[in-house]
Amino acid sequence: MKNTCAILAGGKNSRMKGLDKAFAQVEGVAIIDRIMSVVKPLFDEVIVISNKPGLYNEIPGISVFPDEIPDKGPLGGIYTAMKNSLYDRVFILACDMPFPSGSLISRLISASSEYPGSIVVPRHQGLLEPLFAVYPKSISQELHRFLISSPSLAIYRFIEGSSHAFLEISDSGDWLKSFQNINHQDDLPLNFRRKNQV
Repeated sequence: MKNTCAILAGGKNSRMKGLDKAFAQVEGVAIIDRIMSVVKPLFDEVIVISNKPGLYNEIPGISVFPDEIPDKGPLGGIYTAMKNSLYDRVFILACDMPFPSGSLISRLISASSEYPGSIVVPRHQGLLEPLFAVYPKSISQELHRFLISSPSLAIYRFIEGSSHAFLEISDSGDWLKSFQNINHQDDLPLNFRRKNQV
């Protein structure tokens, strides 16, 4: 079965003073380039959800889509990914995660085959990682109703009310590093550079 990877890059980056996290450099390589090097060999399609599509013109082999419904946060980005993906299984990955594990992604895709129609989410010590998870396109209408009617836009709320399965992540191994993200400039090494905004 073919699969889509959707990189969510639609945030306002307020804690980064407007700098786009996708282009922050970690160990000398932009996060978006680090992500692409991992996901391109694993997926039949890679898309980016961003309201600044011009930033991604120089990255080959991807399509960029703005939010279908504005101002709905990460859940709105997930919905946009579902609406525009070519394939039924969509792996969602936030653009500020510089160390995604290819083996963990493959395990999540495999698990999603065991639970068709369900969201498959990593869980570590009771904490969910919903921006490193597989979402079936079949629940797009369910998500649309949630976005329109729910007073809460918390991803956890949506997952709780939908068919889901957890992939338990242990303390050993390298998979935990996949969940590290960059939220503040202070999270970055000193070689952070700003990409010209478009």
